[in-house]
Amino acid sequence: MTAPSRVCPACYAINPWVADVCVRCGASLERAEAFDERLLWALDHPDTATAELAARLLAARRERRAIEPLGQLLQSADPYRAAAAARALLAFAGDPAADVLIAEARRHPSVMVRRAVDPGAETAARGAERGLPVRDARAAPMVAAAPEPRAGRRGARR
Repeated sequence: MTAPSRVCPACYAINPWVADVCVRCGASLERAEAFDERLLWALDHPDTATAELAARLLAARRERRAIEPLGQLLQSADPYRAAAAARALLAFAGDPAADVLIAEARRHPSVMVRRAVDPGAETAARGAERGLPVRDARAAPMVAAAPEPRAGRRGARR
């Protein structure tokens, strides 16, 4: 069993439970904040799983102050963080700022992020390439923007 520890709110360093200031940066460890404040802070945590959990909890709590930080997380180079932000933003659909970010997520370069906001759209686009009917109206723009399939890819292996 590990000894209890505290995480520095400034540099995320692990400190002994009894410390009053961070051993790395000297910041005070006595920040008494509301739970939502800690969740907003956790969006920037270096551990991806912690940031993803914070995004999920902020969405579940409908914390409107999370929209801007989630938009920043959407720009992350880490597709897991960006996808978590995109999923969380769906909880705020109808808010003008969130709707702009959701539309941005639908055009994100990572397929993981695009699937986070429209899980069936990519599948519908692939089906349309094969001549199958598109039944989901949300998939129509994606089908129209889908690149042409590369010739010779199918059946290249023998």
